[in-house]
Amino acid sequence: MNPAFRQILLSLLVVFFSAPTWAHKASDAYVLLTQSDAQTPVQAQLAIALRDLDRAFDTLDANNDRALNFTEIKASLPEIERWVGQGIELRCGTSTSPLAWRYEALEQRSDGVFVRLSANTSAPCDTSKSVSLRYTLMQEIDADHRAIVSFKWQPQTTDTQGSSAIKPSEQWQDIADLAKPAGDVSSTALSTLGSFIVLGMEHIGSGADHIAFIICLVLTLALTLAREWKALLITVTAFTLGHSVTLISATLGWVGSPSWVEPVIALSIAIAAAFNLVKQRFEKFQSPLISAAIASLFGLVHGLGFSGAMTEAQLPEGSLLWALAGFNIGVELGQLLIIAAWSLIYLALHRWAGYQRWIVQGGSIALIILALYWFFERLGVLG
Repeated sequence: MNPAFRQILLSLLVVFFSAPTWAHKASDAYVLLTQSDAQTPVQAQLAIALRDLDRAFDTLDANNDRALNFTEIKASLPEIERWVGQGIELRCGTSTSPLAWRYEALEQRSDGVFVRLSANTSAPCDTSKSVSLRYTLMQEIDADHRAIVSFKWQPQTTDTQGSSAIKPSEQWQDIADLAKPAGDVSSTALSTLGSFIVLGMEHIGSGADHIAFIICLVLTLALTLAREWKALLITVTAFTLGHSVTLISATLGWVGSPSWVEPVIALSIAIAAAFNLVKQRFEKFQSPLISAAIASLFGLVHGLGFSGAMTEAQLPEGSLLWALAGFNIGVELGQLLIIAAWSLIYLALHRWAGYQRWIVQGGSIALIILALYWFFERLGVLG
């Protein structure tokens, strides 16, 4: 068999076996709880991804054409509303407040189409005391599912707010510790910071496209040489600076996250992987500064992708900066773990005679094919 053809065939097989796993998107829902004063009910709002509802309800796609339409969604709304009502409960003190959920709208977010529902507690809730939430949606369907829960109470004259990322659980989760005055940073800040550090790590860990891009950045480096570690430091720092700028800017509302971000993220992987092949062939392109320029440029785009989890959470102003700091730290820690994992793979395989051909070149070709598949899929070309 021709070596070039064998290499392409191997790359296609890698894509074939990897694509179903790598294509998984993070399963996030967004819960917002507000109360205008102590004499009014709590208003609750939920945004849950349409793709998650499709996994929860086998009958949602009635004609099995893998393209949900509003008629199909509308027919399933009573069942969806009951399911959400069973999966989200609020307790004020010792009294459980039933939530009768109703459909509001479909909304386009950076990570797909979401269904928005709303509900009110049946009676006013004394949010100055213990407030607990029981959230079990998607518990048996996706172990990685999480809800970004944001609160804003105004019981009298004191603004009370907080945010947290929680996992589905049968247990009541006390959220009153997040409901502290905005100026009290002792517990509120630490709780929000820690919660969003975990969220940031999970976000990059479940973002196959971000992982693929980081692998592209380190794939050609010989990590047994000191100069290559310097090149790695320069490249990763450039990527970090790039995505930090747009992550912060988008979260604070200074810039938007346009619809072209997700396709361009996929395209950035293909370009970075193609550049790896060019570097292998032409020595003049092996400068760390060129790699750093590519990393920082596409880092700006990836930062807009990261920001979706923050901007869509509708975080209260008092906890926004702490949540942003935690999320950014979490992303960086996740990035370092990916690089550490790749370093172990490199050290285990770099002495293999076929490493350059099958891992570096073959891996780059596989990433190009996979990235182009994502690109056309996100453009809607592949349905």
